[in-house]
Amino acid sequence: TVLHSRTGGSLEVRLRHRDGRFVWIAAVLSPSFDAKGNVTGCAIGGQDIDVQKRSEERLRQSEANFKTLTETVASSIFIVQDMKVRYMNRAALQMLGYAGGEAADPDPLALVAAEDVERVRSVFAGFMAGGEPQASCEYRIVDRRGNRRWLYATLGRIDYLGQPAMLGSAFDMTDIKLAEEKVYKSLREKEILLKEIHHRVKNN
Repeated sequence: TVLHSRTGGSLEVRLRHRDGRFVWIAAVLSPSFDAKGNVTGCAIGGQDIDVQKRSEERLRQSEANFKTLTETVASSIFIVQDMKVRYMNRAALQMLGYAGGEAADPDPLALVAAEDVERVRSVFAGFMAGGEPQASCEYRIVDRRGNRRWLYATLGRIDYLGQPAMLGSAFDMTDIKLAEEKVYKSLREKEILLKEIHHRVKNN
């Protein structure tokens, strides 16, 4: 095919080494022609790219293993790089209200409640700038259905496609927050009642 193009070209092939193993070679082909334009030969140059190809294969396998793991856990997992969402597992998409097969908004702050946006932006940016190897934060979101939820997220640094990124794991703590508010409200009501009783006793 390369020779038929009459312009030469390049291709990657696996060749058997003298020791019996196969190695990847990047070959460059340059055909030569006679006076009538017929192909008379071909100059071939090659470069050993076996280490590169094996590294690429290990990276693909590592990514496949990562996705297999994250897609089978109940926790919400996400990767943010350059303040853009690069990956969300199925649990995260469902928690945020995305329909099956729907892509997430690339802005990691898109669903963060307005009152928490600047704080979360500061936490994310500060974490990626350096400092502690891990961090955590609580913040509110408004999911795609309009429901307000509390999230607790833990953050860690990773290399993603050769560049630094932030790996986050989050769980929905809305029920915990609602229970806390209920307890606080109950204690507040009892405190007001006790003050009223004390006031009445004191004035009698």
